[in-house]
Amino acid sequence: MDTNHIEKQIVRDEINNLKLMISDLSRHDSISAKFQVEEFTKILNDKVEHEKTLYNMEKFARRCDATGKGINEGFVVGDGELYFASKDDLINHLRSRGGMEGLSDEFILNEAYELEEYYYTEWEEIDDDFYYDAEGNEYEL
Repeated sequence: MDTNHIEKQIVRDEINNLKLMISDLSRHDSISAKFQVEEFTKILNDKVEHEKTLYNMEKFARRCDATGKGINEGFVVGDGELYFASKDDLINHLRSRGGMEGLSDEFILNEAYELEEYYYTEWEEIDDDFYYDAEGNEYEL
């Protein structure tokens, strides 16, 4: 069972427990009970928002090695050793290997492409045992 599914179930259980507590407290007429209802209602609303975020979260197939953000399209170096969302990050990587002084970005990209050092792709499916969110956090499937 994936971590995201387990987290969703925990949030759902917490929401149900909070609803029961609110229902029980609502039957009392004391100031303390009313305050607790307000507090539990706030917690409940926060939990509901968190659950919505989990369900609506966009999933990304890879993580950019330059920015750490999730990506569904970009440049693959080698056989997947590195992933880059932008051409500029790819160029920075290629230049970091040295020996590129005085060469244009276009020349460096063309040479590296001809040598099959990188390619561009789009991932339409999450095909591994994990995925990333927009911030690059990893989740198991």
